[in-house]
Amino acid sequence: NNGALTIGGVSTTAGLTAAGPIALIAMSPITVIEDMVTPDAISLTAAESADADDITIAAVVRSTGSTVTLDAGDNIALNAGGLVSGVTSVTLRAGITADSGNGGSITDGNGGTVNVIADSLSATAANAITSDVNVTTVTTVSTTSSTVAGAIVLNDLGGGVNVNTATTVLGDITLTATGGNLTVTSVTAGTGGGDFDIALTTITSGDINLGVASTLADNAGDNVTLTAAGSIRNSTGAASNVISSTLTAGSVSGVDLNTTIATLTSATVSGVGTIDVEDTAVEQVFGAHAL
Repeated sequence: NNGALTIGGVSTTAGLTAAGPIALIAMSPITVIEDMVTPDAISLTAAESADADDITIAAVVRSTGSTVTLDAGDNIALNAGGLVSGVTSVTLRAGITADSGNGGSITDGNGGTVNVIADSLSATAANAITSDVNVTTVTTVSTTSSTVAGAIVLNDLGGGVNVNTATTVLGDITLTATGGNLTVTSVTAGTGGGDFDIALTTITSGDINLGVASTLADNAGDNVTLTAAGSIRNSTGAASNVISSTLTAGSVSGVDLNTTIATLTSATVSGVGTIDVEDTAVEQVFGAHAL
């Protein structure tokens, strides 16, 4: 399609329903205002052009048996009423083509409502990523711009999530799981240098099972904050779980970490449990408390 493309609003038949795959490409914005449903794969591409090549989701885009891919030359907006659902996987890409001068972000415009449902999620944007999700695994979530700050804020509302890789070049990373474990393999904030932080949190219940959280310890203001409704657990054995200038860790039932930090700001257990923090180079400890 050579021009703006809107799904919905043109007839009494709602949206777009198909028995096979749906693949739409536009050299300009795509806006979905009525539901799109198929048992096969869905692919929406707002290809890079001189216009604002955004994909705006304000209805349900659902594959009941396969994948959903959204590829925008600029931004992906997950607005009120919008839901992207793929049984196997959802892939979101915003502003990452070589000629995308405007960059691009993935934005959450529906408050605390789930934007994405899938077994696995891959999300990449030039700039920022914000979304509420219900997924089993985040394969990768990353921001890539080396000139514009791009934070990642990802909240899982589905009872726990596994995050394989989360990376920013210039941005903080905030990952939250409500009602289940947050299992993280690798999180790295600020690969382009600078003062960037990582915050990992479980709410209501759930442990933090931590592989590596790294701010590269290249700035005195870098901080890793771990807050668990259950325990904070070491998933790497003898290798460092936290690489940062400072660490703040709080849990209900225990902290077990290997670290490479300059300052342990605090380590606390509010319920019954132990604190075991082993560091290669800690210089200062301001507070550690366990019942």
